[in-house]
Amino acid sequence: MRFPVTPQEHNIAHPAPLDVQSKVCSRCKLPLPIDDFYRNPLARGGYQSQCKKCQIEAANELAAQRKIENITRSLQPKICTNPNCKMLGVPQPPENFRKDNRSNTGLQRYCKDCHFSKPTKNQRYTTLENGERLKVCGDCKVPQPFSEFNGDSRTRDEHYAYCKTCCKKYNEEQYQKHKEKRARQSREWGKRNKDRIQERNKKVLDEYLQSVKDGANEKTKVCTRCKGEPQPFSNFPVSLEHNDGHSSHCKQCVTEQTSVIYHRNKEAISKLGREQRRSTWARRHVKSSKQNASKKGVLFDMDVTDLYDPRTGELPTHCPIFPSVVLDYEAGPNRRHWASVDRIVPELGYVSGNVCIISYGANTWKSNGSSPEERRRIIQIIAGSRKGKQIEVNQEQGSLFSL
Repeated sequence: MRFPVTPQEHNIAHPAPLDVQSKVCSRCKLPLPIDDFYRNPLARGGYQSQCKKCQIEAANELAAQRKIENITRSLQPKICTNPNCKMLGVPQPPENFRKDNRSNTGLQRYCKDCHFSKPTKNQRYTTLENGERLKVCGDCKVPQPFSEFNGDSRTRDEHYAYCKTCCKKYNEEQYQKHKEKRARQSREWGKRNKDRIQERNKKVLDEYLQSVKDGANEKTKVCTRCKGEPQPFSNFPVSLEHNDGHSSHCKQCVTEQTSVIYHRNKEAISKLGREQRRSTWARRHVKSSKQNASKKGVLFDMDVTDLYDPRTGELPTHCPIFPSVVLDYEAGPNRRHWASVDRIVPELGYVSGNVCIISYGANTWKSNGSSPEERRRIIQIIAGSRKGKQIEVNQEQGSLFSL
């Protein structure tokens, strides 16, 4: 038979037995089921001689051994292979060479001096009279010191091609350009990985609580915004998104930043708050009515739909007792116009058909300042308004509540 053989030829020469149920691993010497071996048509029997677990262990051992060998080589002096090097043939310390994971030694062939002295297509360096070396930004074309560039080990000079100011400007433009798209992708990812996020947050929180018990709260951290002196962890808000369980900004910086954002968007925040208060008014007041019923010892059997106007199917806009009063569901400055839940007959409790929405001032007047005759009149007015009847309000009655 010729070599190398094809899998088909090997299977003809070494057919795999059909009734094989187990096999002995050549490494651990244990009889194992045949499913614990990888298939190999070139091996005798059609399966590898070592089980899956042993093969993985052998591969990990070989990788660790090669890693140790590379680290050992990277710590030894090395000779630059550039024929024009000033120190040609002289071993140099590994600090004079750039890192290269693709090399067997983990270092590049040329030393740093030879590497930087190579001519480039676009020369982006200038030298001052005092010998200081500057780099020209690829965007603004302004010579700047190397401290104004972010580090990048992939480039020749180990610095990014664009200065920090240009990078920040570009990142802001890209953020504004793709803001909605990234927000949508983030929400979709959060919905798909809800369990994963909960597990991660629980893990980070457990690690933080354990670190507090072990006294890790005495450790210090530098705020990435004010960049002052190291501060204890207690000066940083708790954040599940960071590995150490604390935010990267200190509490003072967070307070200042929050204040600036609030004053910058004060009108939008106020508008959003009013809309939320109006949209959640019925649900919140049903919950508070349940608590009041428990305190007063009256019945409670109502839901959100009992507060809606049966004619429109929405929350009423005007007070049924004083039609000139527009109900306020956003907690405005005039508290007497606030919408409130009222029991038509107080003794019956908060039950369906016995509750309605009236103004806060009318509710207070009904409870404290009205006579029995006026209360009966109020009940007639409310009952008529819920049935869709128009009942005229006495002018004397309306004068009891000053608008």
